[in-house]
Amino acid sequence: AVKDGVSTLLNALLNSGASLQIIEFSTTSSVVNLGLNTVNETYLSRLNDYLGAGYNGQNYNPVGATNWDDALRDVEVTPADLVIFFTDGFPTAYIGPDGNPIVQGGAATFQAALDAAVTRANIVKGQGKHMFVVGVGAGINLPNIQAISGPDRFGGPVSVLTADFTTPPYEELAANLAAAVNAICGTELTVNKTASNSGVCAGETVTFTTTVTNTGGSFNFEAKNLN
Repeated sequence: AVKDGVSTLLNALLNSGASLQIIEFSTTSSVVNLGLNTVNETYLSRLNDYLGAGYNGQNYNPVGATNWDDALRDVEVTPADLVIFFTDGFPTAYIGPDGNPIVQGGAATFQAALDAAVTRANIVKGQGKHMFVVGVGAGINLPNIQAISGPDRFGGPVSVLTADFTTPPYEELAANLAAAVNAICGTELTVNKTASNSGVCAGETVTFTTTVTNTGGSFNFEAKNLN
């Protein structure tokens, strides 16, 4: 389910101008190095390798505990506008005072892992990064997901830039992700065409002027990939 969700995300962002950083986590967290962050065909190919047989000594192998705390520590030091967090909703480990993971051993002690993750998620959101959690797998724990994200479910007029979480089905998600990236990275152009005079007679000269203006959009970005 995680692989399908990540593939949906990648195809929605392909050649959009977006940059994407993958952070994987089980008992501990690590930043996946694919050699580039721009979501293009090369990135997609390398990520598919990583999710399959592996890429450059790295491969997706979700065994062990679930350490939200360590993952969010990596998110904290990673520049981002939008954080998309795939999980089933059950954190079972956190980082102890000595920097090593503490794995919880029973339902009654899971609260410590969740509390550590909530503290870290609040730091991330306080940096201005929007947290959007995608619930995957069977038996998704919504209260835990909402504890690190918020109460607003994705759907309808609520986009990934304002919603806090989503659960299956994911039909709307890919299109909405693409729209969200365009809202962040896109810009608007205006084209104004004028002629120096009208009603032209034989032998007269007309000067045509075309002015293209980048309005910058909300984020004042440069327009790219124009012909």
